[in-house]
Amino acid sequence: MISNNLNNENKKDSILPPPEILARYEELGIGEDLINLIEKEQEHRHLLQKKYFRVYRCGQVFSFILSMLFVYELFKLIRMDYVKEAYIIFALFAALIIIVTMILRSEKRNVQKRRAATAQIRIHRQQTTRRKVTSKR
Repeated sequence: MISNNLNNENKKDSILPPPEILARYEELGIGEDLINLIEKEQEHRHLLQKKYFRVYRCGQVFSFILSMLFVYELFKLIRMDYVKEAYIIFALFAALIIIVTMILRSEKRNVQKRRAATAQIRIHRQQTTRRKVTSKR
């Protein structure tokens, strides 16, 4: 399952703002607009998650098929007494898998760092907004 929550501290029961802030939006006359905006954003997020899952699953299937074809061709080489060549090709394939895995893990770490930084900025903005709303009362 895809989750954009980085840790349990950022987890909320609802995507709506707290009732006090929502009441202030209602006083300003934009509460209904805010709820509509949240609903549209939620629909958009669900569409993106479905699309991501579909692409991810297709990648897994393609990778499995490609790996099975590779193993089949290796066995064919071994049956035709090209054992040394089969070992060399297998070693190259294993090295390629290791390099790709290292690159993907590095990219995943970079994405996590960017998300953490974005979450910190978002939390700071929310705290600043809450201070402004409470100070205006």
